[in-house]
Amino acid sequence: MNLTAFERNLSNFSAGYETYTKLMSDIKRLDNLIQANEKQLNDSLIKIPFTHLHFVDGLGIFKHQTPTLLKQNRQLIFKYNHQLIKVSNSLHERLAVQFK
Repeated sequence: MNLTAFERNLSNFSAGYETYTKLMSDIKRLDNLIQANEKQLNDSLIKIPFTHLHFVDGLGIFKHQTPTLLKQNRQLIFKYNHQLIKVSNSLHERLAVQFK
C-alpha cells in the first residue's frame, strides 16, 4: 500500500469514527432525556402497595403534565430509534467497505 492510499484510508476511518462518536453521543443524550421523562411519568402515577403496578389517581384523572410527558416520550423514542438506525447503517457500510 502506498502513502496516498494509506492517507485516504486513514482519512476515511477518522471521518467514519467522528460520525460514529457523534451518533453515539446523540443516542446517549436521548437516552438520558428518555430516562428523565420516564421518571417523571412514574412519579405522576400512584403505586399500588406490595405490587409492581401503577394507576392514575382515585378519580381516574391524569396529573396535568402526564399527557405532555407521554407525547414527549413518544417523540424522544422515535428520535432514539432513528439514531440507532443511522448507527446500524453506518456500521454496515463500514463493514461492507472493509470486506470488499
